Amino acid sequence: YVAKYNTNGELVWVKTFGGAYNDRAYQLAFASDGNIVVESFIQDGIATFSDGEQLDGNNGNTLFIKYNVESGDIIWKSNQTNYSNGDYSSLKLKNNGNLLFYWIDSNNKEFVEISNDGTTITELATLNWYNVVDFTLDGNDNAYVFGQYSNSSHTRIDKYNSSFDLIWTMQLDSGSLASLVYDPTNNLIYTSGEVGTLTNMNPLGDSFTPSIADGAGTFFASYTTDGILDSFHSFKNSSTNYASDVDLEIFDNKLFLRGHKYGFPDFDVTSSEFYPAEDFQNSSRFISIYSLQNGLSLTGLYYF
Repeated sequence: YVAKYNTNGELVWVKTFGGAYNDRAYQLAFASDGNIVVESFIQDGIATFSDGEQLDGNNGNTLFIKYNVESGDIIWKSNQTNYSNGDYSSLKLKNNGNLLFYWIDSNNKEFVEISNDGTTITELATLNWYNVVDFTLDGNDNAYVFGQYSNSSHTRIDKYNSSFDLIWTMQLDSGSLASLVYDPTNNLIYTSGEVGTLTNMNPLGDSFTPSIADGAGTFFASYTTDGILDSFHSFKNSSTNYASDVDLEIFDNKLFLRGHKYGFPDFDVTSSEFYPAEDFQNSSRFISIYSLQNGLSLTGLYYF
């Protein structure tokens, strides 16, 4: 299903599609005209849509559906037989109105561009990586891709231009990234993940190895679009005060951090001063909110 809710959490509309098997809607992206494009999957057999059309899943197809955001009416559908249900996928809007789609299964790690009318699919690149976790786009449609290049390597970030020519590569000595987003207000890349004390977090600039309690922990870092470290923050103060599984999202000109908390971790990623969690004994998750205007500033912190 695909559903829209208003700001009060009330259902505005809901649209369903499917057939006899496990058809799914995985994710959505806003199109350049403000409507939404949904990446979905038809497992097998015939699937029926809210406009009455039926499509054959053909043993598992990736399907892109564009909906009118006001009414929920279908604008177009693009049924892709070349991209069956993969292990992971991601969908982002480009400045030209097209969509950049990343799709992975055991044999393929492909980036393709989908025209804004859904009629044209252009293959841009196939990456010979062990694992691609995700990617983000900056204001010039450069792509920042992160994951593992090989089974034995640690986190790698590559920057590609809009034609998917490689611009730079950043390889970290240890640890892993969980999330990476682009801040268009400050023209910075934000990352979060797990890292060890001996890791050089600035391999493209002056070396920086952080000091983290007990040798490893969760971090937040910002980088310029040239891959130079701008700031680094460790949530961990001791073996009992730390955060984990910190994920990032930028929405409505704000940066949202969410994850798990243990004890009294240091939450303010913008200051060297200690900003502890309050003692909510029954809460284990948190969300912190930062304004993007004039640099990051902490504006909200919630526990649940």
